[in-house]
Amino acid sequence: MICNNFNIDEQFINNVIEYELIEFTDIDGDFFFNEDDLSLLEKIAHFYYDLEINFAGIQVILELLEKIDALQQQIFHLTNSGIQEIK
Repeated sequence: MICNNFNIDEQFINNVIEYELIEFTDIDGDFFFNEDDLSLLEKIAHFYYDLEINFAGIQVILELLEKIDALQQQIFHLTNSGIQEIK
């Protein structure tokens, strides 16, 4: 169980699910996360426990990080297409 492995309380997981911070699968009342989302769960735990950011704030931070990533990808593609046109 992830709560035991990461020393995280069950209410934390319930809040992660409630705020839809990570996609999960519900099988007979047990919640399962994709293994790829474990690093995201660690990041969320860091925001919550270490930086004392509430879940609404974490939700905003994650949305902004996604937008930044999308913009960085756009810049990368625009830069690469500009380089190819110059050649």
